[in-house]
Amino acid sequence: MVSIASLTFAWSIAPAFGQQIDRMRVKQVRDAVRAEAIHKISASSSAPLRVEQKKTDRIERVLAQGERMKRRLDAAITRLETIGTRLDARITKLEKMGVTLTTSKELLAKARADIATAKTKSAGIIDTLAQIKNTADSPRAAFEQMKKAMKDTEASIKVAHKSLVAVIASVKASDRPQATTTPSNR
Repeated sequence: MVSIASLTFAWSIAPAFGQQIDRMRVKQVRDAVRAEAIHKISASSSAPLRVEQKKTDRIERVLAQGERMKRRLDAAITRLETIGTRLDARITKLEKMGVTLTTSKELLAKARADIATAKTKSAGIIDTLAQIKNTADSPRAAFEQMKKAMKDTEASIKVAHKSLVAVIASVKASDRPQATTTPSNR
């Protein structure tokens, strides 16, 4: 049988044994919390890297958009050059027919100069994009720089277009035969 002395001894050991189990649990929890904290610290130190990566990605998207816009603007300039070439051929043809088109030739020369200006500004976009790629601090600043360069080139293209419209109007005015007045039957 169990004696009272043995039960008293067992009860006296039990709290010490229970405290030892609690200490082991506390140590396990503490180690888990430490490991989680270390993981969070290492993850937070990579957070600036992620922010920097996002910023780089945004700048790359701005540059890609700039390249697409440059292709569109170059296509518009090419179309204007084609129209200028066709107008030159039309002026030559009409001069062979005896129509005087000195004003149209002068306007065409001005239009070609405007097209050359637009082409130069379009070539400057490449420099702007390279500068953005090397020195951009923020995606917003990069976008603003690209937008300014695009607007400038777009304005030059519009001026060249207006010049070509003036040439067309001049050629059409010279191409028409002069209206004659007919006597009225009153």
